[in-house]
Amino acid sequence: MVVLEAMNRVGGRTQSIELHGAMFDLGGLLVGKHQKHVLELAARAKEDLVNQECNGFKILEFSNVVGTYPTDIPNNVNIIGLIQMQYLIWKINRMARTVPLKNPSLCKQAAYWDSITVYSWIHENFWFERVKKLFEAAIRAIFGVEPSEISMLFMLWYIYQSRSMENLINIRKGNQEKKLILGSQYLSLYLKDEIEKKGGKEHLGSPVRGKTQRRWCQSCDKRWKSV
Repeated sequence: MVVLEAMNRVGGRTQSIELHGAMFDLGGLLVGKHQKHVLELAARAKEDLVNQECNGFKILEFSNVVGTYPTDIPNNVNIIGLIQMQYLIWKINRMARTVPLKNPSLCKQAAYWDSITVYSWIHENFWFERVKKLFEAAIRAIFGVEPSEISMLFMLWYIYQSRSMENLINIRKGNQEKKLILGSQYLSLYLKDEIEKKGGKEHLGSPVRGKTQRRWCQSCDKRWKSV
């Protein structure tokens, strides 16, 4: 097995550094019960998890203003804005349930949802500018990208993997519940070591720039090449 890694390190959007004897994550860091593959990998790597502290007030810097809120979801918008945000979260959950997990392309709205970004959907459906900004901040926290960088179809498919938008956002019983003590990048380092133990290699700083597919035709015993 040969693994090609575009960056000069393994881990992608996860990067952990040691500071004063503790590990700090600079990228993705939290995991919950709905992310079964990550939890299974952590168990294989014998990496312990610790619950994320969620009691008390949370701090949010929003539009250059620092504020606090006691709930899992920021509630520093007017009541009409909160109602609309909850309604659209319910709507997103309903839309997500129509996306087949194993083959999202079979969804009836697949072509349309894959042609629009999350950013464009937000600005077509949210009325209040403050609510738009809050939802965009949630997308950045969950996916690690700008809302303009992912398609609506991908977001809905990802949400359905965890059964609901709330499960992605919430700390208690959600996907923000636990932290990997050795850092999230440790899982990539563990896989790297496992690949090397089995004779595989990884090449850092080697982005994939093209792909060639080869097909084997058993009936005529010829190898067909398609690019």
